[in-house]
Amino acid sequence: LTEPVVKTFYMASVTKRSDGRKLNELRAMVIESGYADTVDGSCKFSIGSTCVDVSVIGPIASVQHSIHSKIEKAHLDITVQSSQGTVTSHELYIQAQIAVLFESVVLLHKYPLTTIYIQVQIICDDGCLLMAIFNAACIALLDSGIDLQTFPVSVALGVMQNDDGDKLLLFDPTEKETDGIQCFATLSFSTSLSKVSIDTSELKHRNVLETKNSAYHRDPSNVRKKKKRKRTTKTESANDGDDAAMHGDDDDDEDD
Repeated sequence: LTEPVVKTFYMASVTKRSDGRKLNELRAMVIESGYADTVDGSCKFSIGSTCVDVSVIGPIASVQHSIHSKIEKAHLDITVQSSQGTVTSHELYIQAQIAVLFESVVLLHKYPLTTIYIQVQIICDDGCLLMAIFNAACIALLDSGIDLQTFPVSVALGVMQNDDGDKLLLFDPTEKETDGIQCFATLSFSTSLSKVSIDTSELKHRNVLETKNSAYHRDPSNVRKKKKRKRTTKTESANDGDDAAMHGDDDDDEDD
């Protein structure tokens, strides 16, 4: 019998990167949802210089795109375009990864003989593109009112080796940093929709929400009601996400 190989990875939070971030620190994020009136759901997701725009249309009754062997559930029609408007093998790979994730997340059986269109436009790619697309698509689906069985949250990381030979985890690497890492992965974690909420206590006069950790919740009782009010969320760093106040309704309960 061979002994299992155990690899140790370190998260050196004190180590600084070329842009001043710690190894376990994400770039600043900006999230806009519900801003497009011509679609059922929309989200523009930016992390650093990486930016994507995702639109959701449907579910729409469609026989043309339905798969006869799967008529009991909805069909996902996914398109991905690069910043130049072209579709290469890279975009087709991203399209396949989106299908794998959201075919298990969307409650397709609730919408038989229909098609749900997920349209992804890549605006700028400076690393962690798939992570940005996954998060943007999830928020756009919530904005459209389509039922999901979970709220997936995605993060990208890589493994690099320092001068001492130690393996270090590098969160949210940029396009330049990916040249120096040994392996790279995008991870999606399932979270409970009942724990996803939005703090409205900090809303300003133009519906701008500034918080260190963003999350979106769609009331199940209003699932098909469209919300076309512009919402913007800015996050300084994912490190500080645990300090964000996500219970803005507690004070109202006490007043009652």
